[in-house]
Amino acid sequence: MAIDSAKRIVVFRPGTFGDTLTALPLLFYVCHKYPNCSIEYISEKHQNDNIITPEIVFSLVDLNINVHYFEAHDPPKLIYNKLKQSLKPRVGDLFLYASYQKKSIKSILRDYVFFKLLGYYRCAGFIGHLVQLYNDKKCTIYSKEYDRLFSVFRFINVSADKSNCVKFIIDSDGANDFWGRNGLRDRFVIAVCLGSKMQSKRWSVNNYFEVFRRIKDKFPNVIYLVVGGRDEKKAAEKLRDYLGNNNVFEVTGSSLDFVSSTMSKCSLYIGNDTGPMHLASLHGVPCITLFASRDLKGRWFPYGEKNINLFPSVPCAGCMLDTCYVNPSLCLAQIDIDDVVESAKKMISDLMGGEK
Repeated sequence: MAIDSAKRIVVFRPGTFGDTLTALPLLFYVCHKYPNCSIEYISEKHQNDNIITPEIVFSLVDLNINVHYFEAHDPPKLIYNKLKQSLKPRVGDLFLYASYQKKSIKSILRDYVFFKLLGYYRCAGFIGHLVQLYNDKKCTIYSKEYDRLFSVFRFINVSADKSNCVKFIIDSDGANDFWGRNGLRDRFVIAVCLGSKMQSKRWSVNNYFEVFRRIKDKFPNVIYLVVGGRDEKKAAEKLRDYLGNNNVFEVTGSSLDFVSSTMSKCSLYIGNDTGPMHLASLHGVPCITLFASRDLKGRWFPYGEKNINLFPSVPCAGCMLDTCYVNPSLCLAQIDIDDVVESAKKMISDLMGGEK
C-alpha cells in the first residue's frame, strides 16, 4: 500500500497528553515526508479542563493537523455518526491506525470493522498491531511506544529517520528572560515532576526530597526546576523550604509553550512517568524516570538512549491500575532511595564532564 498516492491521511490516536507526545515522531515524519497530504487526527475528548489537547501539543512543533474528537463513553453508533459528519471519508484517504497497543485480537478486529464501515477502505496499521501483539507475548522488555508506532507501519514503508527528529518551536525570548532573571545561565538545572494524575505512578514526594538533598550535598550548585500543575506548585514550595529558595524554581501552571521552552534548556529530568518526562526526552534532555510496574516494561520509556529507567519487578506487574490498592503502590515502594541517588550522581557527573 503506497502512502505516496494518498490525498489525505487520517490518523487515529486516542489517549491523553503523553499519548500525543509519543506519537509526535511518527506525525512529524508523515507531515514532512508527505507535505502535499492534508493530515486529520482523531482523538478522544476528555471532560477534564486541565487535559492538554492535541492542538496545544501540535502548536509546539508547528504541525498543520486538524483534530477531530469522539466521546470515549458514547455508544459506538453515536461515535460513528459524529465521525461521519465531522470527518466524511473521501476517495484517496489513507487511514493510519495508531492506537496505543490493544490487549486482544478481538479489540483490534472490532476497531478494524468499525473504521471499514465508516468508509475508510485503505487502512494501515491493523496488521502491524496484530503482529506486535504476537511478538509482545515473547518479550520481557518491550519496544518503546515511539519505536512501536514506526514498526506498526513498516508494511507501508514508513521508517524512523533519526535525522528527521521532532523540531520544537522555542520561545527563546521567554525562556532566556526566565533564565536570566533567575540567574540560571551556565547553571546545571534539573527539571523535576513529582506528581501524576495516576496515584499508582507517584513515588513518595518525601523520597524525592531526600534524593535532592543528597544530590545537593554532592553537587551544591545544582538547581531544580519544578514543572507540572497545581499539586506540583505545592510540592515546589515545600522543596524550597527543604533546599533553600535559591535552589528551587518552578513553572507550574504555565502555558505549555513556555514550559516546553524552559525544559529545553535543562540539563536533566528526574521524576515520575508523566507527560513532562516525554516532553523533556523529545527535547533531547536525558531522563532518570521512576516507573510503576502497571504497564509493559519498556513501552513508555522516554525517547532516546541516554536515559536511566528504574522499573521494579513485582508479582502484580501489568495490573493497569490507575489507583493501586496499596498506598504507596507496591511496585514504586520497591525503588530504593540509594539507587535513585547513585543513578543521579553518575548521570550528573557524566553530564558535567566527569566531575567527581
